[in-house]
Amino acid sequence: MEAKLMGRLEMLVASHEYLAQRAREELDRLNATPAPDDFETMRAQAFIHAHVGMNDLAAQQLNALASDPRGQRPEILNKLAQVKLRRLQPGDAQAAHAAAKKVIELGSADSGELWLAHQNIALAELAQGNIADAETHAAEALRFVDDPRTHELISAIHARREDAVPYVSAMEPMM
Repeated sequence: MEAKLMGRLEMLVASHEYLAQRAREELDRLNATPAPDDFETMRAQAFIHAHVGMNDLAAQQLNALASDPRGQRPEILNKLAQVKLRRLQPGDAQAAHAAAKKVIELGSADSGELWLAHQNIALAELAQGNIADAETHAAEALRFVDDPRTHELISAIHARREDAVPYVSAMEPMM
């Protein structure tokens, strides 16, 4: 079997194992809370739904959480952006961008949360075809965390940019 295919399959399995572990951690966290209030219960539900790929339900719950003043937290806003980017229904890229931008504006995010916010903005910009802005935010993400996923994103952005060059060059003689 081709090594590249095996690598992709390994990455898929590792990703699902990671997300299952994160869902378990959320459930354990909720179980360890002596008397969780409705907000914390919904937060756990939203994160578990996001981790298991129930993006529509997670988006609904995360939108409700983010509309509450207690929901103006980097982890909630970044998760909302991630879910919107996975779902990509009309308006989701803009909503993801707005949620991630809010993380940056809060001023309370740590370097990991800022990395994720810029990564999310880069993905939202890429989804909207804004290649230069996507590249800017991906580079900004690397200032906070040197993550291989951001390097992969930058490669994807460059591939998109390179795809445009032959098209434009082919059009030049006709202009």
